[in-house]
Amino acid sequence: MNPSVRKSRVFITHEIQDTAQLANRIIVMTPRPGRIYKELTVDTPRPRYEKALADDKFYHLVEEIKQSFIKQGVIKR
Repeated sequence: MNPSVRKSRVFITHEIQDTAQLANRIIVMTPRPGRIYKELTVDTPRPRYEKALADDKFYHLVEEIKQSFIKQGVIKR
């Protein structure tokens, strides 16, 4: 495999914490029709073990994603 070739993977999920743990970039979509609502960059260091997941950055990222869904009416308070 050529090390200069970069690959991307697309995960579609409803698991917010898993998304924040696995992704480098998160695209929050709107309900139908699916449009980009918000794009977030995950800058917590890798590997993201339990210590990193307890960090304030991780908590705020998860909360920002949740608030995006609440504002769209996808998640009820």
